Amino acid sequence: VFHIARPVVSVSHISALGGFHMILCSSEGFYPSALEQLWMRNGEFQNASLTHSINKTNPDGSFTLHSYLNISDCVNYSCWVNHSSLSQPTILHMSPDCYGNRDGFNGITHHINTLHII
Repeated sequence: VFHIARPVVSVSHISALGGFHMILCSSEGFYPSALEQLWMRNGEFQNASLTHSINKTNPDGSFTLHSYLNISDCVNYSCWVNHSSLSQPTILHMSPDCYGNRDGFNGITHHINTLHII
């Protein structure tokens, strides 16, 4: 049993169906379970209703929180995380390069959409 464990925080870009782009913030391996994880857009906190979060307990008793956010613009996004194990909140930024090669993502998305046309 943990007394306290720091979250390992990461952010990534994942492509989604329908031409949307989605970003993911993950806090993994933290204890206790109380943790704040919020998205920021150009330095301003986003409404929680825009995000989709999955909270789960790991086999070792620690916790993991995944937050997803659909994005449609090319601005600076950040994931803000606060936990009792941290001396101050952690902020991880997504690089503002439109999250990779748009042509590559459009090609993948187009291919996926083609597969689902009936």
